Amino acid sequence: MFSPRRRSITTVTTCLALLALVNWLFLTSHGQNVIRSFQKKGPVSHFHLLVPASRSNQHLCRLLLSSIVLNYPPPILINWDAVETDNVFLLHLGKINKVLAYLERFSEEQDDDLMLMVDGYDVWFQLPPEVLIRRYFDVIVAQNDRIRATYGAEIAEENDFQQTILFGSDKLCWPDEEGGRPACWAVPQSTLPKYAFGPYDDVEYTSAKKVPYQARPRWLNSGTIMGPVKDVRSLFESVAAQVRDHYQGDSDQYYFAKLWGFQEYARLQLEPNGTIPTDVKEPELGKEVGNSHKIELHVSLDYNSAIFQTIGYYDPYLTWLRFDGSIQAGRPKDSPIPKRDAFGLAEDVKAARPPLAALAPLEPRKKEHLDDINKALFKHAENIRLKQWPEMPLLTNIITKHVPPLLHFMMEKDYRTRWWDRMWYTPFAKDLFRASITAMNVPIFKEPLNGRMWANADNQRGTAFHRIYPLLSVLSFATFVLHLWSKGSIDVNRAGNTSQDFDAQIRNETLGFQKVFVVNLPERGDRLDAFVLSSSLTGFQAEVSPGINGSEVPDAALPSTAGLTTNHLSSALILEDDSDWDVSLKDRLVDFAHGSRHFATQSSGGVLPQTPYGDVWDMLWLGHCSITQYAASNSHTTSDHSTGSQRQQRFLIDNDPTVPPASRRWNVADTPDLSSYTNMTRAVFRADYGICLYAYALSYTGAQKILRAQAIRKTWAPIDLGLGDMCKDSANTFNCIGVFPQLVDCHKTAGPMDRDSNIGNFPHDIVREVAYSPNIIYSTRLNVDRLLNGEEPLSQWHDLSDVVAEPGGVRHRIVDLEVGKAPNTIPENTDFAKLDTPTPPPRESS
Repeated sequence: MFSPRRRSITTVTTCLALLALVNWLFLTSHGQNVIRSFQKKGPVSHFHLLVPASRSNQHLCRLLLSSIVLNYPPPILINWDAVETDNVFLLHLGKINKVLAYLERFSEEQDDDLMLMVDGYDVWFQLPPEVLIRRYFDVIVAQNDRIRATYGAEIAEENDFQQTILFGSDKLCWPDEEGGRPACWAVPQSTLPKYAFGPYDDVEYTSAKKVPYQARPRWLNSGTIMGPVKDVRSLFESVAAQVRDHYQGDSDQYYFAKLWGFQEYARLQLEPNGTIPTDVKEPELGKEVGNSHKIELHVSLDYNSAIFQTIGYYDPYLTWLRFDGSIQAGRPKDSPIPKRDAFGLAEDVKAARPPLAALAPLEPRKKEHLDDINKALFKHAENIRLKQWPEMPLLTNIITKHVPPLLHFMMEKDYRTRWWDRMWYTPFAKDLFRASITAMNVPIFKEPLNGRMWANADNQRGTAFHRIYPLLSVLSFATFVLHLWSKGSIDVNRAGNTSQDFDAQIRNETLGFQKVFVVNLPERGDRLDAFVLSSSLTGFQAEVSPGINGSEVPDAALPSTAGLTTNHLSSALILEDDSDWDVSLKDRLVDFAHGSRHFATQSSGGVLPQTPYGDVWDMLWLGHCSITQYAASNSHTTSDHSTGSQRQQRFLIDNDPTVPPASRRWNVADTPDLSSYTNMTRAVFRADYGICLYAYALSYTGAQKILRAQAIRKTWAPIDLGLGDMCKDSANTFNCIGVFPQLVDCHKTAGPMDRDSNIGNFPHDIVREVAYSPNIIYSTRLNVDRLLNGEEPLSQWHDLSDVVAEPGGVRHRIVDLEVGKAPNTIPENTDFAKLDTPTPPPRESS
């Protein structure tokens, strides 16, 4: 076993070997003939990669390896000879003058070359440069269209308003300072739609910084920069002048963001509808910038993470997906898990050079000399080489639906260790690394893009690190390989999921299930329209399951859940077409899933879950009008091995401002007794019985059990009561997990009550004056107009003084119920007759 010192020496040696090999491979003239061959198609521009780094470590090695296997330009290491210091900000500041010095070496003919600069210790590449460059131009076009729409073409042209330089985007303005600075308040709003990350007001920075996970990105992160050489050089000249004349600390991001803030403040003066907050200190641009440097720097952000994906405050919205319609990354193929194909892989990725194309096929003459075992291995290797991008596990932003070419691990640095083995190229990196020799200088595009042919820069002039002897790289290659693969290649298919992975999956367009269905009678198009509108505003999609009028179906052919089993769906969420939910449904489901995974893990004997809601459950009862929890004497209690007794548990979600207080809860029968908790506590538990099926999820095995009980055994009870009986009867081993207060309820529209239901007999002249949705504070249906107008949702009760969340957000805990104490109670607002009354349950007027 290596000692710590030997490990350190090995890391440095192997990374130096990699740098040497990169230097040796890239700084030769392999591709000159290739470049000359496509100069005939148009002028040739080059793509440059700059990497500020002062020393070697495993994180730099991983960045360089990812750049090699994806055919990025040979990296230029900036600031490599810097004096070692513990002050990382001072190192960041040092790169400004070094980068400027490097850019000043370029001739005018190279002004249109593209430059990408990335932090050396917290960036990996995921997609090849053709995707990154194409998206850069797409984003630039969209940003310049936005400029013209905001200021008008005449003002934009007169003042040279344009966007050519892109930075990564942050969900928090940093560094911040008392009273704010233009970099925080003068910058444009995000291009993402309002409430993209939840129903929180992030328009004003003072509000956004309180909820960074829910805020849209609109602030600059200096860890990733891309733009034409001429404009980037001008930007670095201005930044260097700021550091020299207005030094205020050692953060390079502070100066980049400061100048961007000045640019946007100056633009704001000319914006027809521009307003400046009254509580901020406006800058004196003449004093701050001076006459010798430009204010208009052509800087903008990659708001949608189409190119740069920062990880900080984004991790709940990121997950690993395959897009081949088969299974999610990290799942054995025989496991009943949800598909993650709610949206497709972008065409620019599918059109890119196949991920393993660099792996050369075995020469035909060599195949003849293979024995049977090696022939099988060869066939397997050929299948691997032909894999396409949809078959690869790719980190995906489920909000923007982008698979980013580049990952930037700011704030959440531990993901650099946890995610490396999940990158698509990790199992193949050794072979891809070797194959990179033959893949040097492959043209980035076969045809012109933006009027030019693009090739990787050869970087033979002016490298920022010294050429290391080629012999050293050859001798050290084995050491490098040993260091990276000493533990063997880790199969991506076996990589486990984290809680953050599950949370992100639940926030996709199928809410973490394989499919979502809405049950709708064909003649009730009005209800379907309202459902589709509500679901689209909440960010999920449902497939219509045509309802059947029970009076038209003979008893011998009652409908069943056969569709779930015949289609081999691993899980499905079923909603009624008049159901309603909180505007933050995805956040509520994330909290619920923490609880369902807890109980599902108990049922699996402690095996860690592989799916968002856990692996061992039959039904999740999410929307109901009554539900009860198992009594402590029942068989679904948890054994306490220390005492031999049995205990009944609840998973509590505390401090949830969307939980209706007890005085406003409305159910038709028994519910769990939550009187010992605060009014903002929701409970997840093993369900004993329930009434109403406004929303419920079934697993594949759950659907099979329902088929057996409801269809084959002919249990003629109404379906909700039949499922309640199955949950209660332990002989059925039907594993039900419930939640109270419910997450979904039934919306009651204003107007004639005979529109409510097709199974009730309500006179047309009985009219409901006020629309309402029981048990839902921030009802999606009651906030449709506000959501469409981009306004903050309102509670359906004006006065909810007893629902004030404490600082710190939602909290989770598990509690044991007292043995022998009844877990359920009959709530005060309980009356079967109220289920269809013309007026809502007691509440404040809306």
